[in-house]
Amino acid sequence: MVESNTPKKKKLQEQIDAQMARELEEQQEREDMRMNEQIATNAEVARIQRDNLREGASKETKIIRGSS
Repeated sequence: MVESNTPKKKKLQEQIDAQMARELEEQQEREDMRMNEQIATNAEVARIQRDNLREGASKETKIIRGSS
């Protein structure tokens, strides 16, 4: 933040600072939403991979035991 001497400049600087703070907050919210979406996607991929591994292990067990 830049300090201004005149009241008019000081008021303008306060408005600019407030606008910048709002924009930074909005940007942070967007980044948080993207991160949460990525976490949800990663969790779904992990769930699918886990299910596939379990299914594969189950098939291998059946083959080893000689059942179909």
